[in-house]
Amino acid sequence: MINSHSFRKEPPRITHLHKISAQDGFSGLELLNPVLSRLSNSIPVYQFKSGTHELVKLELIFKAGSRYQDFPLTASFTNSLLREGSQEYSSYEIADTFDLFGASLILSCERDRATVGVICMAKYLSSVLPLLESIIKFPSFPQDELNLMLARQKQEFHTNMEKVGYVASREFNETLFGKEHPYGRMAESEDFNNLRIDHIKQFHRNYYSSDNCEIFISSANPELSAELIHNSFGKEIWGINEPKQTFWPDIDLKPKELHFARENAVQSAIRIGMTTITPDHEDFTTLKVLNTLLGGFFGSRLMKNIREEKGLTYGIGANLISFEKFTYMVISSEVNADKTKQVIDEVFNEISLLHNIPVIEEELNLVKNFMIGGFLQSIDGPFSFAEKFKERHYLNLEDSHFLNTIQHIQNTTSLDIMNAAKLYYPVNQMIRLVVGKTELNN
Repeated sequence: MINSHSFRKEPPRITHLHKISAQDGFSGLELLNPVLSRLSNSIPVYQFKSGTHELVKLELIFKAGSRYQDFPLTASFTNSLLREGSQEYSSYEIADTFDLFGASLILSCERDRATVGVICMAKYLSSVLPLLESIIKFPSFPQDELNLMLARQKQEFHTNMEKVGYVASREFNETLFGKEHPYGRMAESEDFNNLRIDHIKQFHRNYYSSDNCEIFISSANPELSAELIHNSFGKEIWGINEPKQTFWPDIDLKPKELHFARENAVQSAIRIGMTTITPDHEDFTTLKVLNTLLGGFFGSRLMKNIREEKGLTYGIGANLISFEKFTYMVISSEVNADKTKQVIDEVFNEISLLHNIPVIEEELNLVKNFMIGGFLQSIDGPFSFAEKFKERHYLNLEDSHFLNTIQHIQNTTSLDIMNAAKLYYPVNQMIRLVVGKTELNN
C-alpha cells in the first residue's frame, strides 16, 4: 500500500523543462500569430483558429480607456452603460436575448483600452451580432440607469475606502505617477456627484468609432465569422472619432516615505515600489525572473521569509505592472499594525541579499521552471492565443517576443540576477507607503 503521508513530507521531484528553440517547431508559439485582414472600412481584424471548438469569441477593442477621459469615471461608466439599452433594444431585451442564446456579453475598461464583445456558440453569432452592433453604435445611455449605477458605485467606493489595502493601492498609484498623470488620476467621492450623461455621450462619440477600433476573433471557422462581422461593423465608417491628444506630465522619481493614518485599522497595508523598464527593454526578462524569485510565486523569498518562517503576514507578493507607456514594480502586503516596520525591514533585507549574494542554481532553476510552466499554461485553451497576442501587440513587442523570452529565462544566470537587482531594485529610490496605525519610523 502507498503511504500517502510520506509523500506530504517530501517535496515532489523537480524535472527541468527541455530547452525550447526555434528549431523545435514549438506549435504553441506559432499559433500566437493571427491572420490579419481588414474590413471595407479599414478596421483591422485578427483571426485566431481555435481547432474544433464550437464557441466563438469576438472582441471589439477601442482606445477608450481611462487615460483618455477628461472627467473622472467617464470611461468606465460609458463602457458599463452600453448594456443598459440602445435605440433599438431595451436593457431587458438585450439581457433576455443573450440569455436565450447562452451568450456572454464582454464589457471591460482599463487604463489604455475598452473592450466590448461576446462569447457564444458559433451557430448563434448571427443572432447576437445585431444586438452587439446596436449597443456599440447606438447606445441610449438612459439617465435613470446612470443614476442607479452612480449610487451603487458611490456606496461601494465608500465601503472600499474603509479598507487599508484599497486605500494603499490608490495612494501608491497616485504617488507613483502624480495626480495629473493619465495613469495617476484617481476618482474621488465628489466625482460620483459631478458625472453627467453629456460627459458619457461625448466620450462615446469621440472614442467608440470604426477608426478607433480593432477586432479579434477566436473561432473554429474565423473566416465565416469575419463575413458576419463585416455585415455589422465593416460596410461603412461609423462614429465620429475625435480623440484628444494625451498629455504625459513628467513623473517625480524621488523616493518617498508616506504614512496615511487609519487609527481604527487592525492591519496596516504596505506598498513598496517604483517605476521601472518597459517590456521592450533588453533586460526586462531578467527583471521578471528577479521579480518572480523575490515575490512572484508562493515559493518566493518574501513568502518563505515573511510568511512561512516569521508568520508576519498571510500573503506578500511582488508584481510588475505594465501599461502601454509605463511599467512599475510593487511589493504588497497587509500585516498586523505592530509588525509593519519589521516587515518593511525584512523586505529590504531580502532585496539587499539579492544585491550581494548569488542565487544558488537549484533555486534559480525552480523559478525558471515555474515561469516557463506558467507561460505554457497561459496558452492552453482556444481563446488564450488571442490574449497572449494582445499582450504582445499592445506593448509593441516583436513577433518573436515570447520565444525569445523563454530562451532568455532559460539562459539567465545568478550573475544576471545580482546585476539586475543592483540596477533595478535600488532600495534608496523606492516609494515606501503605509496605510494604518504605524508610522514608518516606529
